[in-house]
Amino acid sequence: GMQALVSPGDRVLVLLPGSTPDSTGDLLIRSLARMDVAGHDHGLVDDPKTALQAALEVMPDCLVGFPAQIVAMARLQEHLGMHISPSSILLCSDYVPDSIIQALESAWPCTVFQHWGSTETGLGGSVECLARCGSHLRALDLLVEILDPESLTPLAHGQWGEIVVTTLGRE
Repeated sequence: GMQALVSPGDRVLVLLPGSTPDSTGDLLIRSLARMDVAGHDHGLVDDPKTALQAALEVMPDCLVGFPAQIVAMARLQEHLGMHISPSSILLCSDYVPDSIIQALESAWPCTVFQHWGSTETGLGGSVECLARCGSHLRALDLLVEILDPESLTPLAHGQWGEIVVTTLGRE
């Protein structure tokens, strides 16, 4: 999924837990290295000013992190005059309202993408592509169904129900 956001030689500032081996940030940085993309671990944004300072040192082509934390950085940069210019942003781990996407794309000359995943999906579930009109599920790894919560039978397209995810290649 990151191939739509970065190219070989790019730099990514990862604003996710990454100091622990096999943490979300660590796994992403290791994956980026296989694409010849430099991943830089900052960790979660406790202080937007510190995160902006780290971004100024890295000058990332892409930011990856939580929507509220990255929008806080975007708003603070104007106030402090600390300007970075990522070309892409991947938002994950939370709901992303259109207002957040609009704020980020106004603050920076970038394209904002969304990612969905959970521990149960092996951290990856789906990611937006360049068309930005929905997310692509990892169909080779996951079976995602909408089931009737009482009968547990699959529902027709467009009906509301319970999301059930079955991993196909792992327990």
